Parts: sequence; C-alpha cells; structure tokens
Amino acid sequence: KLHLSSLTGQPRFRQRLLQGGSILQEDAQLSLPTDLSLVLLTFAVPEADCLRKLSEAISNDDEKGVESFLQKPCDPNCAVMDVACLSLAAYHGSLKSAKLLVEARANVAGGENGGISPLHATCHRGHSDFARWLLESKADVAGTFSDGRLTTTALHLACARGHLELLEVLVDGGADVNQLPPGQGSLRPMMIACAGGQLEAARYLLKYRADIDCTSVDAGNEVSVVELLVEAGADKEKATISDLSPLVVATILGHTEVVRCLVRAGADIARRWRGQDG
Repeated sequence: KLHLSSLTGQPRFRQRLLQGGSILQEDAQLSLPTDLSLVLLTFAVPEADCLRKLSEAISNDDEKGVESFLQKPCDPNCAVMDVACLSLAAYHGSLKSAKLLVEARANVAGGENGGISPLHATCHRGHSDFARWLLESKADVAGTFSDGRLTTTALHLACARGHLELLEVLVDGGADVNQLPPGQGSLRPMMIACAGGQLEAARYLLKYRADIDCTSVDAGNEVSVVELLVEAGADKEKATISDLSPLVVATILGHTEVVRCLVRAGADIARRWRGQDG
C-alpha cells in the first residue's frame, strides 16, 4: 500500500485491496503472482461518539484507536471540539498518534479557519521533542496565531513560559529571535520574555543577538531581568509609547528594587515625561 500511495497520491487508510471479491487485511500475506483490485474510498463523516473516542485515543496516545478512526476512513484534518486532530495530538505530546495522522496526510502547518497550529499547541505545553519532529516534518517555524488579543509565533510562547530546551529547538529550526508578528500590539520575543520575568529565556535570546532596545528596561518588576538588560547595554532612557522612561514607569508601579537598580545604573532621575499638553 505504501507503493500504491506513491502512485495514487492516497494514503493506505483510503485504499482497499480486494482479492476474489474479499477485502484483504493490512497484514495479509500474498502469494505471487496474483490479481488484485484497488478501491479508493472517500472520507466517512464521523459521528459525535466517534470523535469522542478519537479524542480519548489521541490524549492517551493510543495508536490502535487512532488507526481505527483513520481506517474508516475519516479525514485526519477534521476537528475535535474545534481543534484539529494534529493540534490536539501536539497539545498532549502524543507523538505516535501524530505520526499516524501525518501519514494519513494531516496538515502539518494546521491553523485552518483561525485554529491553533500544531506547533503553537505543542509549544504551549512545552513538548520540545514534538516540536522538533514537527519542524523536521516541515512545519513553519515562523507561522503566527492570534487569540484575538495578541499575535504570536511559537517562539513567543516558548519565551513566555521560559522553556529553554524548546527555545533551542525553535532557534535551531530557524526561528527569528527578532520577529515582530503582524497586527496591532504585537511584541518581539525579547519583550515577551522580559515582561514575563523569564531571565534565562532573555539570556538565551541575547546569545543570538536579540534586540535589547525593543523593550523598556523596567521589565515588569524583575530586577534580575533589568540587570541583565542594563549589563547588555540596553537604553536606560528608552521611552514607552506614552513617552514614559523606564524609571518613571517603575516609580509609578511601585517597583522599588527596579527603581534602585536603574538609579545605580545611571538613569536620569530628573527626566520628565510629556503630557497631553506637550
């Protein structure tokens, strides 16, 4: 059937081989020469109970359950509770299930109809091995997903959660440490890491020349992150959109230790910010 897949463009799950009018099983042994008939099946429409069983099989990485679903045959790109099958496998880190779905021609890029992509789903949970396999399977490391508030790449999610092994996998896979996704209010990976106080993630990004002046060095009340940025040469006076300096922001928010850190680093304590009247 693998050979027939290359000839017909259809995976083994949609093929049925008949001998003498009887369907041959997947593990059938043939005596050659012989005459066989090939039938290519259309997808069956799964019922709710079938989708429920598939969801359980994927979450438990049950190969037999996923194989049974694909043999009906059902579309590997169908959604379970509005999440594509492969994205669901990615979320649970169910690699054996995922390999079956991709063999059945599931879309590795995913994200159909605005849904979360497999790579985003697995990075959300920190499954580095699964992410590595997706990238080897030609997933788009620069692909974006929007939750309605913020547009992110997989690297943004890894930075937000401080998953260092996942960061390494994504950067090795070609992720741009300075990528700014499209859309209003989008942030660079370094901004995400600093805002979340993910010191080691920020340190890792610096190794790959991430822009340190893309974020305000008040860094969300994480003194260690502020110290890292200052030591790396970040602009201590870089203003926010409202023209507030990092020192002013830290003062307003009551981040005392950050204020002390910035003052020690030579921040301008006499600086004023521009109001609505200029």
